[in-house]
Amino acid sequence: LLIVHGSNDSLVPSRFGQLLYEHATAAKRFVLVDGGTHSTTSWRGAEQYRAALREFFGLGSLVAAPKT
Repeated sequence: LLIVHGSNDSLVPSRFGQLLYEHATAAKRFVLVDGGTHSTTSWRGAEQYRAALREFFGLGSLVAAPKT
C-alpha cells in the first residue's frame, strides 16, 4: 500500500491517509508532501512520489524522471 498525501489537503485531510496507513497490515509506505493540496500533490511532490514508487516496487532507476 502506497499512500501519497498533501499536508494542505482540505478535501481529504492527511489525517485520514495517516489512519489508513496505521491500520494497514500489508507492506506499506506513507509519503506526506509538504504544502501539497488535493489537486497539487502529484506535481508538488513529484520527485518524492517517483522515489517512493521506485523504492516500494523495487524498481531502482527503472522509473526515470521526466526530461525538462
